[in-house]
Amino acid sequence: MMRVGIVGHDPYTIPIADCLERQPDIKVIGAYNHDITPFSRPISKRLNIYCSESSLELFKEMGIKVSGFLDDFIEGTDAFLEYSVKEYSVRISYGSSGMIVKPYEVLLERLSLGLPLQDISMEEIRDELFCCPYFRAFRLTVKLRDDLSLGEVRESLLRSSRVVGISGRDLYLQDLCAFLPVSFPHSIFSVNALLSSVKVAGEEVEMISLLGYLLPLPEVVDTLRESEGVKREFSRSMTDEYLSIKGGLII
Repeated sequence: MMRVGIVGHDPYTIPIADCLERQPDIKVIGAYNHDITPFSRPISKRLNIYCSESSLELFKEMGIKVSGFLDDFIEGTDAFLEYSVKEYSVRISYGSSGMIVKPYEVLLERLSLGLPLQDISMEEIRDELFCCPYFRAFRLTVKLRDDLSLGEVRESLLRSSRVVGISGRDLYLQDLCAFLPVSFPHSIFSVNALLSSVKVAGEEVEMISLLGYLLPLPEVVDTLRESEGVKREFSRSMTDEYLSIKGGLII
């Protein structure tokens, strides 16, 4: 059983903990933050809370039970996760070493399973045009090693792991943002590609995609298992099963 601690008391702490706790071989020992935040109290109702010694009195004043300090948090944990909403990435730390799982690496790994991939570039659709708590919208440009037809690209996307193809006319990003997390909750972990937006020009493919705000989590779980000697292919299927992640087509 791998013991994982979450760094930060923020809106993403509980969703990340829920995802991790759905895996049978991972235990979330709690969440650490140096100071109290507006989210510390609700988080304390779900997880053990850790803080700095200097902030203990503030936590007590708010009636929040503290399970320990930074040293206790470190001692009881095998790995730490810190989510960056700005970078859309997760930092994994093992004591003094670690790595960062970024959207670029996630997209490269997933899409290369179905496409003859050479490289990917991402351009975010800015907040003033699109604002959603569950997804961020990107224009993806995919460079291929071989030419593929439009039909072949769409079929490849539907075969790719942790990728959802969305088909239909008059699709609006805001409507999808309201619909997907309710009807297809696994989409918050997925690359959600609008098939009607896919354009092919030689060895370049462009598309609009909604990337779920927990996009890196499946790869984070796989990386944690790899550090324990589990093969990534085995972990991938296990992770998807317990997070109910599905690919394919949404019409």
